[in-house]
Amino acid sequence: MKSSDETEAVSFPIVAKGLSGASFTAVPAADLTDPPGGGCTYNDITGNIHAQYLDGVLVTTESEWSAKVLCTTTAPGQWMAAIQVTSTLWLNGVNIAQGATFTCSACNLGNSTGADICAGTQCAGTYWVSGAATLTLPTGWVWSTYPSECISIAAAAIRCTAVSNTVTVLVSI
Repeated sequence: MKSSDETEAVSFPIVAKGLSGASFTAVPAADLTDPPGGGCTYNDITGNIHAQYLDGVLVTTESEWSAKVLCTTTAPGQWMAAIQVTSTLWLNGVNIAQGATFTCSACNLGNSTGADICAGTQCAGTYWVSGAATLTLPTGWVWSTYPSECISIAAAAIRCTAVSNTVTVLVSI
């Protein structure tokens, strides 16, 4: 049995659920030079939730996470017209924290990171992280295919979402 001043820490990893990537093509291909390349992955969600217990009762949780996007190229000098990435930490279906919004132009990589500290037994429950990426192609390119986790918001832009596994933090251990 632990004395009243002993604490115990428990960590839970966050990882993305498996999703497919998105691909794009030029229309018409003959009119373009320096195409942006192969496609994008947007389901790289990682992080940890650390739960701290005192006398077996939840005291705090500390969460850290990252939602990343990587678009591949087939030649030097290629890039996406724009990438925007956001991330959200959820507890029991409620948005409790937003990661930093990442926005770039003429780029191939985006990353939204976040951190949150929650105090008390109300921090117990089911956690997960969602990531959302808006991927905009250069002028003259259109999305030829994209996964069901994406929606078209313009001929050259899609918005894709991905979620992590769920992690359950107990009130007491």
